Amino acid sequence: MDSVLSLIPVSYKFKTQIDDDQKNFGFIAQQVDTVLPDLVRLDPETGYYHISYEGVIPVTVKAIQEQQAEIEDLKAKNQELEARLERLEALIK
Repeated sequence: MDSVLSLIPVSYKFKTQIDDDQKNFGFIAQQVDTVLPDLVRLDPETGYYHISYEGVIPVTVKAIQEQQAEIEDLKAKNQELEARLERLEALIK
């Protein structure tokens, strides 16, 4: 989860897209490299970094699963607290 939360989505245009208003969306490879280095490769011929966006998918799914488990836990605790509150209110009446 921490890895996904530390990723910073950006929009950008390639320098070769001067006349094109189309924006691209993604991440800065050097930033991703500090968090998920296995997903970043340096092309030795061009010197450009490349992100394996396919590799981001399982990391994101895992983070969603962890988050959903926490939501389910919080729902259960909330139901327990609501039941306790109802019991306390019934005692007061």
